[in-house]
Amino acid sequence: MKPISSPVPESRRRNRVARFLRDDRASITVVFAFCMSMMIAVMSIALNMIDGATSRARAQWAGDIAGISASWNSQRFKTVYGNDLMQWRKDARAYYDANMPTGFMNITMQASDFNATMTQNSAGARVVSVSTTSTLHLLAPVVVDNNTSNAGSSSAADPTALGPNPTVSTTNQITFQPKGSIELVMVLDNTGSMADSIGGGQSKMDALKAAANTLLEKLTNTDVETYIGIVPFTTTVNLTGGLLGSGTWMAQDAFAYNHTNVAMTPSPDGTVAGWGGCAAEPRTSDTHYLYPNAYSPGDSMKFTPYYYNVPQTGMQVRNYTDALCGTPASTQSAPVMGVPLTIGGGRVNYCGFSPQGAGIGSVYDKLSSAKSTTKVTQNADCIANPVTFLTNDVNGKLKPAISRMSPNGSTIVPGGLLWGWRMLDSDWSQQSAGVNNGWISDDKTLPRPETTLGLHRVLVVLSDGENSVGSANTVPADNYFNGLSGVGSNDISAPTIARSDGTPLIGGKVENSTDLNTFQLGVCSAIKASGVTVYTITFGSVSSAAMSTMRNCATTGNYLPAPTNDQLDAAFDTIANNLSTLRLTQ
Repeated sequence: MKPISSPVPESRRRNRVARFLRDDRASITVVFAFCMSMMIAVMSIALNMIDGATSRARAQWAGDIAGISASWNSQRFKTVYGNDLMQWRKDARAYYDANMPTGFMNITMQASDFNATMTQNSAGARVVSVSTTSTLHLLAPVVVDNNTSNAGSSSAADPTALGPNPTVSTTNQITFQPKGSIELVMVLDNTGSMADSIGGGQSKMDALKAAANTLLEKLTNTDVETYIGIVPFTTTVNLTGGLLGSGTWMAQDAFAYNHTNVAMTPSPDGTVAGWGGCAAEPRTSDTHYLYPNAYSPGDSMKFTPYYYNVPQTGMQVRNYTDALCGTPASTQSAPVMGVPLTIGGGRVNYCGFSPQGAGIGSVYDKLSSAKSTTKVTQNADCIANPVTFLTNDVNGKLKPAISRMSPNGSTIVPGGLLWGWRMLDSDWSQQSAGVNNGWISDDKTLPRPETTLGLHRVLVVLSDGENSVGSANTVPADNYFNGLSGVGSNDISAPTIARSDGTPLIGGKVENSTDLNTFQLGVCSAIKASGVTVYTITFGSVSSAAMSTMRNCATTGNYLPAPTNDQLDAAFDTIANNLSTLRLTQ
């Protein structure tokens, strides 16, 4: 049995250590141990950096592949919300997991740390973003422990600051723009002032026709699917050939103001002219409120036929012998109880009225000797030139429609805007509303659904002046008979539209340009909120109020003043170039 050694005294141990440290071999051993420790630390850091950089690159690559694949996959979904969005996100995560399964390259990620978003911009493009935050489990032991750090928008953690389990963040954004299509409606002023000269021997209407035809050629000379519609307007818009008067959008036989000799269909003897194609905006039955809505053919609020007629009590015709308001003729005509009527050489509500011409037109003062006469039917002031629905037939439909435009009548811009908007609203397609209720077209899908990928909806409105219903004492009086306030009413009450002082537009009047401008701005806001891009053009010399209204009506940056013919050409060139730029990004 081996004897048990006695413990080495503490003093002897200290002496041995001291002798060892004084020995050169001890110094070398200490230095070697220190160097080895540093080498191991450096190697660990290097391995971690390589591991981290490789894993991060793979994670970013997987995120990019998921984003690109999800962008392409977005074509399968009609919307960017609800169940479509939920399923699309599941697909996006599946794309990511296929390239970066959980645990692959020591990276793990919680379900809540994968985020995929999809939106649709005004140009109809899908904007997709995929971002991830995952945990990297390093292969090499950590000798130098630093704080975890996240990177910026496109890569992951800082490779020089890897902690024991650093996070790896990736993000990307992809814009998927399929082959685009354009639906554009030109809302064009056809009022009497368009007959004025703009210089160079041309009238404003001549210049407008030339510029509009040039725009047609530029927009349709491309491989991008382009459909163009035209809405001529005065105080009314004529829908003949665009919508059937028998459709669900129209209230039938709505002639409450005075039904004498007025109807939707003409009579064989010609006494009843029949509906001429113009319509009045829907109003609430109790308060008679107007709303800046596109509506739909199936909406409970219906449009009514526009028509003119004398008051229910009739129109008194007063004849004068020598001068208007002079000596009354010995023989007076009986009151006219309904259209048609023949007028000439006189004025409405004129003799003895203050102000002259005011009111709905209960008296017609005329000279008995007047030889120039005009026949007035229920379609008086219904603009003759009808709308042209969306088409790509430039020579067969669009150019002839522009050629038919003729200046006549007063100006109510919001009426034209509303019908231009409806020409771009898919609720008015035959596919949505039914064959006899939607826009008449060989393509029943027009206008296309707003969620159609690549669809860009554009409205161009041109006017040469401020909203104005012209002078009084005419038959009809435009402020009481128009497509906005309707038949026998000059009231504009729109509770959802605010005046400049913040109060609702209640009790507004058609003859008040400020009220009309206010209503127009409300319409423009609604149109832009629906995703339509709005361009506005003022042509010729216009008032500051008209310029302000049209500037605020346009989508930001899209107001194009055109005081001269050359500037009108430039304005249409700008629109064509802007839409061409859109096409190049597709």
